[in-house]
Amino acid sequence: MTSLLLYDRPAEGTAARHNLNGMFSNWRRTKRAIGGYHLGSFEVVGLGMPQLTDFYNTWIGMKIVENTFGITSYEGIVWQLDLVKNGVNYRRTLNPNYWQNNIQVIYTDGDGVKQTIAWSENTDSSDIFGEMKYEYVIGGATSAGATALQAQALTDYAWPKSRTVGSVSVGNPSPLTSADGLYVTTAGFWTTINWLTRTVTGVGTANVLITNLVTESEFVTVGRMETNALSVGGETIEQKKGDLIEAVIKQGDASGNIWKGGVYAGQKFVYELAPTTIDYVLRNGALYDKAGVKVDPALINPGFYVRDTNAPMGMQPPGTSNIFDDPQVSYCDEVEFLWPDTLRLKFPGESMTVVALGTPEKADPTYPTGYGDNYGPAGPPVKGGPGMPTDRGDWAGVDGTGDDGFGPAGSGKNDPALPGPPTDRGDWAG
Repeated sequence: MTSLLLYDRPAEGTAARHNLNGMFSNWRRTKRAIGGYHLGSFEVVGLGMPQLTDFYNTWIGMKIVENTFGITSYEGIVWQLDLVKNGVNYRRTLNPNYWQNNIQVIYTDGDGVKQTIAWSENTDSSDIFGEMKYEYVIGGATSAGATALQAQALTDYAWPKSRTVGSVSVGNPSPLTSADGLYVTTAGFWTTINWLTRTVTGVGTANVLITNLVTESEFVTVGRMETNALSVGGETIEQKKGDLIEAVIKQGDASGNIWKGGVYAGQKFVYELAPTTIDYVLRNGALYDKAGVKVDPALINPGFYVRDTNAPMGMQPPGTSNIFDDPQVSYCDEVEFLWPDTLRLKFPGESMTVVALGTPEKADPTYPTGYGDNYGPAGPPVKGGPGMPTDRGDWAGVDGTGDDGFGPAGSGKNDPALPGPPTDRGDWAG
């Protein structure tokens, strides 16, 4: 049994706020081998507009926990809220393009010399939501102009204020095409590591650098940290801490092994060597562990080798015994759980084709717009579930309803003014 629970914002406390059982629909979320708990989304159902409006005004930044048979199977924060009222989409978001409470400006003066306006923070905001550092870089400016930009940005973006998305018809509005409701997007705590930056100097071992970066974060602490003696370093420029950690993990180790790392239960960071043996078998639309026991779809974490018994047989290349070269074996770097009982596995590969198993699921083609680089038609979301990132392979449905789950590509043009998700590693199906 899976339930959703809502708690205080991490910067404010740990008190429980809402048991969302019976209040949510279309819950789905992903986990990544690099990142851990990733994105999630659901719709609040069965409530009137006054209560939905209250949630819209109070939920942003709160901690959300998915609990499966008493085990934490996902946790993150309420990263974005979309309230659709009378067909108009209103949004509160922690997208850094629209929420920044500690700002620095770097500019080039009239002599071509780089200058810096020191960090300025709205501590009232950071005491509630956490610190979000943001850096503006402009050319050909004066100190007064750069300082004015900093002040203006803090005024406009220090708080996750309500904003109208898209356009509003005045005078003779067109018929409503979107369902009123509250649509919630969540993000795992890895996202909060990227709220802070660091200038890296020198080199060190991989696990020590990651430990230092995690320790400096606001809401994540070190959990299981395996030793990796690979020597790593970074440029002496301001960089987001999560991006630095990702770069280190991707380097693997001196023996060419795959490593994985992410934020899991209890906001703990786990860094470890990925398995080098086959842990799961995909057979007839179901996933089994090595003991032959069917896997609970909500509890599985990514970063494992799986044998697909449906895959074509073949011989490994000559001179290799690497498990990765077995034609029936793939490394699963991302999993998606669709409540109540569907699991999808995702494999690396820009255009990899994976056969969907099970009865095709009807995906809503228009929820939500404005979440990434590939936008659907302009307008607010309608009732239904979101498309998920599509640029890293297709999804295999497991033990439940399956196919790729995506609606058709959006017909609208890309709109860089609309916020995307907290990572840039995938576009959203319109």
